Amino acid sequence: MGIVSCFCSLAKVIDFASFLYVCYSFDLHVYFIRLVLNPTAGYFATAQRAFLCRIGCPLWITARLCLTLFRFRGRSKKLTKKLKKLTEVQNNISSKLLGLQTPIQNVDKVIGLRMDQLRHHIVEKRDITTLDVVEAFQVHALQLLQAETACIAEIIFDADVTAILADQELSKCTSPKSPLHGIPVSLINCISIKGEDCTGSLVFKAKENAAYDCKIVAALKKAGAVPILLSNMSPLPCQLSTSSELYGTCKHPSHPDRAVGGSSGAEAILLLRNASVLGLGVDTFGDVRISAVFCGVVGFKPTSNRLSSDDIPMTVRPPFFLSPVVSPLAMDVASIINVMESLCSASVLKIDPTLPLCPFTPLHSSKKLTIGFYTSLPELIPCVPSVDRCLVEVRSIIQSLGHTVVEVQPPRPDEPLLLTLSYLAADDSYWRLIVRQNMGDALSMVDIFKCGLAATPYCLRSVLGWLLQLQQGSSCSRTKKLFSAWKKQLPVGELENRVRKYRENFMTLWEEEKLDLLIGPAAPSPALLTSSSALLYFMNMGYSLIFNLLDFPAGVLPLGSVTKSDVEVTADLASKEPSNSLFGQLLRQQKTSEGLPLAVQVVGKPWADDLILDIMKQLENRRH
Repeated sequence: MGIVSCFCSLAKVIDFASFLYVCYSFDLHVYFIRLVLNPTAGYFATAQRAFLCRIGCPLWITARLCLTLFRFRGRSKKLTKKLKKLTEVQNNISSKLLGLQTPIQNVDKVIGLRMDQLRHHIVEKRDITTLDVVEAFQVHALQLLQAETACIAEIIFDADVTAILADQELSKCTSPKSPLHGIPVSLINCISIKGEDCTGSLVFKAKENAAYDCKIVAALKKAGAVPILLSNMSPLPCQLSTSSELYGTCKHPSHPDRAVGGSSGAEAILLLRNASVLGLGVDTFGDVRISAVFCGVVGFKPTSNRLSSDDIPMTVRPPFFLSPVVSPLAMDVASIINVMESLCSASVLKIDPTLPLCPFTPLHSSKKLTIGFYTSLPELIPCVPSVDRCLVEVRSIIQSLGHTVVEVQPPRPDEPLLLTLSYLAADDSYWRLIVRQNMGDALSMVDIFKCGLAATPYCLRSVLGWLLQLQQGSSCSRTKKLFSAWKKQLPVGELENRVRKYRENFMTLWEEEKLDLLIGPAAPSPALLTSSSALLYFMNMGYSLIFNLLDFPAGVLPLGSVTKSDVEVTADLASKEPSNSLFGQLLRQQKTSEGLPLAVQVVGKPWADDLILDIMKQLENRRH
């Protein structure tokens, strides 16, 4: 390692010398600070015929350029091979299904059924097999691929084998293994399945077929479920939309100009397009819940260590105070309850010995609860009028159910976001892994620039921050607060202390008010425009990120949509807000928001997952 370090240091010295040589050769020193380059120019002038200047530097520069081009060529070849392999797998599945009439006949019969309806046909009536269901979903997936929806990363080729095993198990028993028996499931493309290429949407991970199922996949199969698809995801965290070079950009099902959320947006779209009955994502920065809000599906982040996240290959380790949590998405709360009941059964929990043996028991309680209620987090960004109206309706429903509502205001709601940004701003892992080691992989120039922000020297961040504020079109106090977190590096000890203090303050509030649950907005607005600034998305993300830092379970439930009157009220408010403020930008986006889904977030203390889902079920029933 010492020799390697010496060579790396020597390469940097020669790079710097070559840079100075180029500056002198093209008279660039005239345009730079003479105090720096004049002495250098003098040296090169007296050493024109020296080996270093006439041969060494040009050879070094040429070698560097050739190496860079060679690495780019290798990346391009890998991308081409991966795309070719995807086409081959799709053709093989198509050929396999072509000779079978049953899957095509079953598409209309199966596609669009909810989990309980599908289970009724497979388990109770037994008029259709799990294999029939899987093949029908594969036909539908091929149709979506031809429509270029960009939601599907991989169709799992051996899903039919898992389906046959599920049918055999069902034929031997009078009852199913779990409520998930025979149910097709889609997974985000960072959850590894044996024999599949789980790339995380990164080219350099292509051709790395998983040698074994990760524990959450093993748990699904143990419960009788059948993984059928891997979904597209963004290769970087905290992204507005689901987009990758490998699979394309996912578009919102009803509003193409709106974002779907970064990592789990494709999972939500697959549910809406009836390509899956259940989706599993990974919620680290609020990802699953943000996608659920934007697309109008149910998303639930359990308590960490409730479901296994072991063996899930993360591209880069997340902040130490944010745990990646495997989180389900579905079209209704009952499906989420079925997931938790199946994957938290005593027999399934034994697959991962690190999980506590704490089975999930669905609640059907008539107990009256004390529920904390908040309508906005103005320290982040206020909610738009459509969200305010939705919350008023939810409060009325909660009170009509007989529960006690207590007005609360979460302490310092901007603190989790600022701590997260401060950590990410000091962590150049994405820059080193994706850009330096893998030549930018499949990232766009904008994403490469985002990776570079964490590698920018702190002495340059003030000037660059000022330029970025101009580019983002915002100069309000909220913007300055975000950039201040990027400009200043916090020691790990200070981060740990602030995280601990925030958790203590929040728990103090919870205990003082004697809360059972907490309900508030899942986001300050419906789905953002795809052209939204990164700063606006960060503020939006802050509404979910709080409960990742606290490690509180939280669920998102869609309740209604934006109406024409909401748009009219917002237009009047937008005319009074400065255009260079983030809130002003958010209000102006609502002009075309009619019909977008709205949602609320239900939060509980750790291990109160059953209580959260019970209240979500009560709210869902009242909505219908």
